[in-house]
Amino acid sequence: AVVVFLASISRIDSIYYIGPALVIFSVWWWLNFRGLRQGMRGCYFSLVVVGLWLGYNLWRYVYFGDLTPNTAHAQGIEASGWLGRWRESGWGAVTQYAESYLIIFVKHGGYILTAALPLLYFARRSRAALLMLAVICCIVVAGSFSPFFFGEARLDRSRTTTHLAVFVVLGLGLIIDRTKSLRIKNRNLLPGIAAVLALGVAGVLAFNSYIIPQSYMCCSVNPFDLVRQQFDDLAEREELPRPTVSNVDLGVISWHKRFNVVDLGRLGSPVISNLYHSEAFYHFSDYFFDYAAPDFIETHGPFWACQRVLTHPEFDRRYQAVSAGAMEFIQNGCNPNDVNLPRIWIRADIMQTSESAERKLIDTLSSNLSVDALRRELASCQSVAGNNCVYVARTAYRFLPEFRDAGLVDELNEVFSVSRTRDYDLYLINGYRDGQAHQRAIEFIVNTGLPASSGTSP
Repeated sequence: AVVVFLASISRIDSIYYIGPALVIFSVWWWLNFRGLRQGMRGCYFSLVVVGLWLGYNLWRYVYFGDLTPNTAHAQGIEASGWLGRWRESGWGAVTQYAESYLIIFVKHGGYILTAALPLLYFARRSRAALLMLAVICCIVVAGSFSPFFFGEARLDRSRTTTHLAVFVVLGLGLIIDRTKSLRIKNRNLLPGIAAVLALGVAGVLAFNSYIIPQSYMCCSVNPFDLVRQQFDDLAEREELPRPTVSNVDLGVISWHKRFNVVDLGRLGSPVISNLYHSEAFYHFSDYFFDYAAPDFIETHGPFWACQRVLTHPEFDRRYQAVSAGAMEFIQNGCNPNDVNLPRIWIRADIMQTSESAERKLIDTLSSNLSVDALRRELASCQSVAGNNCVYVARTAYRFLPEFRDAGLVDELNEVFSVSRTRDYDLYLINGYRDGQAHQRAIEFIVNTGLPASSGTSP
């Protein structure tokens, strides 16, 4: 039961596959083990799994204050969305995703498994094998119909169901393993049977090669690692410790743990993903420029934040192009000829030659890690009405691992407890241990925000 429970939390939508499989298992057990006591054992097994899953999600709700994970917010996935679609359109809500069902089913080879099912006529009978095949087919069917329950995946309609390809292979292997040797009495039929099999195999291969568009599932990591190396070089050139970087492909970059990240792809940044899928989306620019203020921004193709970042008036005022073709990219409406060419910008305030208060504070903490320096800087900044003082918390966040190692996090909390942007500042300091800190930060950004003199609200 523990193994199945772990499978149910391995993905945000795993219970959608595990739940029906448990129903099949419970029914199968009841049919194969007579008597109330024995028959109920399969149900008890399923109930234990479901109980563990409910307990886990209760803990998640207590910790995060939200049952929907950040990645689901970012993808626009709402598990209960199908209920609303059903109320509005009835069966029409099912048929509107017909093309997506077919793409998923065909892309991952569901048609091959279907074509192999008649071989079960020749298979050795086994209750366990039939259970496995029923579960495999259930998962393939459920995956094919997942767009109705979760909506279509933002990047690729078939990408979130790639696990179906594995189950198709398992199903084929199971059918082949259980198939008996064919005994043909009339050997004159053998050439005809061989021809039919050959044509069938050729047809499947032709269908797979010429009818289904062939493509890589996604991407090589090499271009993204090149961006990481360029960020590294830029940070070294500017003598900038632990820069905050922002782009749409942060997997390789975040893996190396050398940067703080603001994910324009939304998956890795809870503030962005929650602002994007809410009525407060127009606050995104406020958050990006006045709060997050990434040191480096990179893009290698058109993306959703172009109009919210690169063409925003604050971007031109605060950032300078570093790589060739960066300005031309914006002038061409974020529609480059070479989408793989990285284009990088740097925030002027944190450059080595800058005289900004933020750069001076970074240099101070680089040479001497000091909570008192942060306390003095915050007091000095807030002594002037209307000042944007978020840079003090940003700088503390830049050195947060060092403050944590020195056991100074509680002192940081004391410093920023009197900040005008307290909820956001404490989110930066405590986000690693407080699952609901980002929600208070979002509420502050939307309802309070920075003084009008420093903000970018319309």
